[in-house]
Amino acid sequence: MDIESTWPDAPQNRIEDQTVGKAHVRDLLILVCGASILFTVALGSRDLWNPNEPIYGQAVVEMSERGDWLIPTVNGSVFSEKPILYYWMALSASKITGNVNEVTLRIPSVAAGLLGIILTYFLVLPYTGRKRALLTGLMLGSMYGVFWCSGPCRWIFSSWLPPWARLCR
Repeated sequence: MDIESTWPDAPQNRIEDQTVGKAHVRDLLILVCGASILFTVALGSRDLWNPNEPIYGQAVVEMSERGDWLIPTVNGSVFSEKPILYYWMALSASKITGNVNEVTLRIPSVAAGLLGIILTYFLVLPYTGRKRALLTGLMLGSMYGVFWCSGPCRWIFSSWLPPWARLCR
């Protein structure tokens, strides 16, 4: 008896799972909606945490006031502690809402968390199938570290996103 043919997730049974269809769209909606609720509940309910969040906020305020989207500064000095992607996302969020506040400074972290869950889903999908990819995305979104870092303004784009981008090529 061939073990491969009786195994429920044998490669021949997963071929149909690799094309994006309605089930995949539904899975992504479940993941994005669930994680969005989890990550954004009370997102702006607490003040910016010292020592980092107020400084990042000041850099975004100064970039907005100067209209300079390339060089972040704090008190007139160049401030390059975070990659520019964070500042662009925070500036975009502040332009949409009209001011810089706790929520607009934490939106990039939420976006990074959502992107990580989506990339994990697509990374796991070809190897284990749709159901396990969904379960993996749900598990990642509910992990304490991801949950914690996707709300506060401390998510580090430079060390987290590039490895996932390389894996998903």
